[in-house]
Amino acid sequence: MRSPRRYHERPAKPRAVKTVHPRALKPPIAPPTALLLHPPALPENATARLTRIDDQSNDEILRFFEVSTHIIPAAYPRLAPFVSFSELERRGKASTGKSFPGSDTKESRIKRSARISEELLKLRNDWAKGRVSLDGSENRLLWNVVNRYTRRGSNSSTTMSPKRKPVTLVLAHATGMPKETWEPFLCSLCKELEGNDDVLIDEAWAIEAINHGDSFVLNADKVGVLFDWSEHARDILNFLRNYLPDKSSSMSTLPVHLASVPEDVGHSRSAFGFRDRTVVGIGHSFGGCASVLAAVNMPKLFTSLILADPVIVPEYKDRTQQVLFYASISLQRQESWSSRDEALKLLRKSPVFAAWHPSAILKYAKYGLVTRERETRVKLKMSGLQEAITFVDIQASYEAFELLEGLDENVDLLWVMASKNSGLLNLEEEKWQVWRRSTNCDNVCTTSGHLIVQEAPDQLGALCSILLDGLS
Repeated sequence: MRSPRRYHERPAKPRAVKTVHPRALKPPIAPPTALLLHPPALPENATARLTRIDDQSNDEILRFFEVSTHIIPAAYPRLAPFVSFSELERRGKASTGKSFPGSDTKESRIKRSARISEELLKLRNDWAKGRVSLDGSENRLLWNVVNRYTRRGSNSSTTMSPKRKPVTLVLAHATGMPKETWEPFLCSLCKELEGNDDVLIDEAWAIEAINHGDSFVLNADKVGVLFDWSEHARDILNFLRNYLPDKSSSMSTLPVHLASVPEDVGHSRSAFGFRDRTVVGIGHSFGGCASVLAAVNMPKLFTSLILADPVIVPEYKDRTQQVLFYASISLQRQESWSSRDEALKLLRKSPVFAAWHPSAILKYAKYGLVTRERETRVKLKMSGLQEAITFVDIQASYEAFELLEGLDENVDLLWVMASKNSGLLNLEEEKWQVWRRSTNCDNVCTTSGHLIVQEAPDQLGALCSILLDGLS
C-alpha cells in the first residue's frame, strides 16, 4: 500500500485481547410485501438537486458530480425492539423512585440531561446483557436515505487505463453528521485526482443511519431510544448486497425508491464481490466502526477500507464516563432557530464548530436542519436525544476491535488519525489499534481533531487520493 509518512510504527508484539464474544451480524431478509406498499416520500430539502452547473454555481459539488437522493428499506428485521421515551422514564422511575427532572432552569436542564444519559446507558447495557426482550416491534420497517454522486467531467471510463475498474465510494458518517457534510471531502478528492487517468471516482454513495438526518425524518415515530451500532453495519451491507444498482444501469437516472437486485445477484456479490466495481468504504468515527463490522462479515463487498479516526476501542478501555459526557452535552444542545440564517450565524460562533471547514458548516446548516410542518422555525433533523442514544453504544466498538484481527487481508486498510487527541485512546493505545489487523494496512495522521471530515476535508482528500492511486 502506497502512503505518505506513517504515523504509528508497528509495535514489537501484539497486546493480548480478552474476548467480548462478538456477535455475528444477523443477515437481513426481504421485508414483507405489505410493508412496502406505501413507501415514504423524500422529506423537505432532500429532493434531487438540479444538475446544471449554471443553476447552482455556488454549489461546488455540482462541478464534479450529479447529485440525487434515494430511499431504501433498512435491514429487516431490526435487532432491537422499539423502546419509547416514556418507557425509558418508567424504567428509570422503577429503579430510582424518581421521574426525570424538569428543565426550567440551566441547573435543572443539566441534571435532567445527566439523568437521561444514565438511563440510556443502562438501557443499552441491559440490551447487551439480554435483559431487554424482543416483543415483535423489531419487525417494524425503517428506511435509509442515501445520496448518490455520479461523476461528471473530463475523466471517463473511455479515457481510463484498461487495467483499472471504476471506483465506487461508500461513505458512512460520524454521530450527528448529515450525509451532505461529506461533500467538501468529495470535492477535495476529485481535485487531487484531476489529470489522473488511472483513477476514476465514478460514483459515491453517502448512506444515512436510520436515526440521522433525512432518515430520521422518515423514521421518527419508529426509532425509539434503543440503537445498536451493528444495525448500521447491517444497513451498509443491505445496501451493498441488495440495493446498489448494477453497473450496467448505474449511469442512468434512478428512481427515488431503489429497487432490490435479484436474489441471485445478491448471493453472487456476497460470495465473489462486484465484477465491475472497486468498492472503497470510507467510515468516520461511529461510521468507521460500522464499516469494519460490515467488512468483517462480508469482506468480498469491499476492496478497501479507509477509517477516519474510527471509534474502535479495546475492551480494557472503559468508555463509560466518556459516553455519559457526550450524551449529556447532546441533550443540552440548541435544537431550533428562528431561521436558517440565524442558525448558520450562531453555529459559526459555537466552539464546537469553530474548527470546521467553512464549506462543511454551510452543508450542515443547509441539510442538517428542517422546517417542520406548520412551523416557521428551523430545527435539527436529528434531535439531541438521538445523538445521545447513538453515543451510548459501547459494545460495538469493543466488538470491532476484537474482530479487526480477522478482517480479510485482501481488503486494503488505511487509518487516518486525528492529531488532536479526542480522548478515545492515548498514543500508545492507538498503536495497538491501527496494527490490530497487521497485514495490508497503513496509518497516517491529519492536523485536525476527531471530526476529520468536517475539519480537514482537504487533508483527507489528499490522503485518500494516494491510497486510491495505489489500488491494483
